Amino acid sequence: AAAAAAPSPPWTEEAVGDAPKKEVIKWIQSVASFDLLVKHKLNGQLNSIAKARKKDELIAAYKDLLESKAFATEAEREVAKASYEANKAEEKDKLAEERAKEAEQRRLENEAAELAAKAKASRDDSVEEDGVRVWVGVMPKDSSLGPANHCKGRHILCSKQGQIVHAYKKIQEQGGTLAAFSAVAKDVSECSSGKKGGDLGWFPRGKMEGKFQEVAFGTAKNSMSEPFKGANGFHLFFCEDRKN
Repeated sequence: AAAAAAPSPPWTEEAVGDAPKKEVIKWIQSVASFDLLVKHKLNGQLNSIAKARKKDELIAAYKDLLESKAFATEAEREVAKASYEANKAEEKDKLAEERAKEAEQRRLENEAAELAAKAKASRDDSVEEDGVRVWVGVMPKDSSLGPANHCKGRHILCSKQGQIVHAYKKIQEQGGTLAAFSAVAKDVSECSSGKKGGDLGWFPRGKMEGKFQEVAFGTAKNSMSEPFKGANGFHLFFCEDRKN
């Protein structure tokens, strides 16, 4: 398309400084290209621009317009404005997408760091023997468990780590059931409860020593804990029931 014809300037470059600011802005807005208006921040509401722009800035814009002959019709300005706003919207969308990706990356990094910290804590608090993890420190609790003040369960005590690992594997091989636990307890448990299949009956929170209590109340109903070291040896616990 042919460039817009150059209009006759209403002021000389020397005289434009004496012209009212709004008149200078209105004339530039009516004849200049959209790019020039953006360059000199003259695209927008007349009153707002008049307040924001200094007279020296308007004189510079006026002289730039005359020297560059960056004239345009209203239709050309509208086309250029539409393209400019579309580009700005695209840039905004890209920026939002980049920020979303950065936020997701930070979330994944934080998650990985937390998992690494938990894994390290697990390594520090447990040892492995014959493919079985034995907790010698703090055993993680089952976060899905609700509150309980009483627990019913069974117990196996062995003085040596290898013995408790063997007992654990034997119970697992038999399905990890209560019956399997009871049978193995009768065979290997060094606790007096072993004669009764490790049966401890119901006991309240606070009765057992700290580590044993943590595991007992942290084990889900109808399930067996992993082997753990307590105050008087190595243990397994089977939770039969829980209640308040």
